[in-house]
Amino acid sequence: MRIDLTKSRSSYLIFALALICLLTGGYHIYRCVLISYDSVNFLNFAKSLDTDFLGAIKANFQHPGYSVTIWAASKIVQCESNIEWIHLAQWVTLIFRMISIILFYLIGKHVLKDKSKAFLASFIYAFLAVPTKFGSDVLSDWPAMTFLMASVFVFIKFNHKYWGYLLIGLLAGLGYLYRPENILFVFVVSCWLFIQFIVPFRYGSRVKVVIFLLLAVMSAAAMAGPYMYLKGKPLPKKPIEISLNRVQDLSPEKAEGVDFLTIAMRVVKAVEKFTKNAFDNFSYFWLIPYAIGFIYYFKKRKFNEPEYFVFFLFCSLYFLLLVWLYCKHGYMSKRHTLPFFTLTSFFMAIGLECMDDWFKNRRKMSLFLIFAVCFSLFQLYRPIRTDKISYLQASNWLYNNTLESSSVYSPESRIAFYAQRKDVFGLEPVGICEFKADYLVKIYKSGVDAEIKDSLYVSPDTPLVIVFGNGEVGD
Repeated sequence: MRIDLTKSRSSYLIFALALICLLTGGYHIYRCVLISYDSVNFLNFAKSLDTDFLGAIKANFQHPGYSVTIWAASKIVQCESNIEWIHLAQWVTLIFRMISIILFYLIGKHVLKDKSKAFLASFIYAFLAVPTKFGSDVLSDWPAMTFLMASVFVFIKFNHKYWGYLLIGLLAGLGYLYRPENILFVFVVSCWLFIQFIVPFRYGSRVKVVIFLLLAVMSAAAMAGPYMYLKGKPLPKKPIEISLNRVQDLSPEKAEGVDFLTIAMRVVKAVEKFTKNAFDNFSYFWLIPYAIGFIYYFKKRKFNEPEYFVFFLFCSLYFLLLVWLYCKHGYMSKRHTLPFFTLTSFFMAIGLECMDDWFKNRRKMSLFLIFAVCFSLFQLYRPIRTDKISYLQASNWLYNNTLESSSVYSPESRIAFYAQRKDVFGLEPVGICEFKADYLVKIYKSGVDAEIKDSLYVSPDTPLVIVFGNGEVGD
């Protein structure tokens, strides 16, 4: 499969990618059923910045970059309701995704030395359902990805310039304010410079290498240091409480004195989860050319090339970080693997070229592409979180049938947020009277309270939301 775009201007290709991102992302913003669970935290964080800017940053467990960006955008586009805040944040995320895809194309063009392959990989990735839907949600992953992509682009393009390392540090430090993983890139660059210090064959001077290192580290510290100081620790993040019961044998009672077999099983489960996320991220079919291109690229072992070194070390460290996360907390979401797959997805173009050479049959290759494209579009068409429509229905009922001053006790914060009612959910599942809530929301999920769900003729895979309280028509 050969696509020749060498005569096309890069500006036209960039415009095409930007348009694709806006169309696919705008569709999912318009059709979105419900935002993610973490989105409410980001939005409440952003709304609280008007009251006490530094106090809100210090008190919140989320890194401030994304919420501060939403808050800044709200100064340009005024938001009166929670729904308007949601739409504003979704468009902020989408703009970041668009910039990331453009940066990805520029990185691929430099690494692959081929404009056509770079555009093909970017074009395919812009249509994949999982990364596209994350780019239309209220999440910090794509904004953080933008700074990671920018850091990588500056490094592979300007790794011989003093100002290049200054900019790398600034971008990585800014990315850290969105997600903590971004600071990993400073470590990767530092490893590259450490090798160049030992064997200064590329830059010719150890003094120059030291200056590069100081510029990268100090500029990153200048951006990330104030937040670290404010929080009192280098990697402040919420404690993960959701996970000890997700993986057997990870309970606190068994956390000490685990044997080698237990550790090995955790690692196997982590790799299994990573593989599942890879299938989902690449809509199953595109994982085949991605895996082929991944192997083909890294088998060259050209560690003296800065881009090869960066991709190899970053992928290795990030994969180990994901395995550690799963082994420690029993948790590895698709969001966690997004940076790994996005940064390396240009391997799809390499893999497709290899497959085209192997097949030597246009019909077989065309058949594969037809199946892959159709399945990707089918997944892309489905709106975000259609399985949570009952949450939205409960929110609409509360909004239309309760007073604005009403309070809601709900284990699902999104219901109260969409209903624009006060959420008084506490740590313990107590009754309405103890919390002085006007309405109690009870959620029955798959496999739970089966008798109740069967009596109401509800599908076992659909969450059932019941609101208890006296309905009143709001003003």
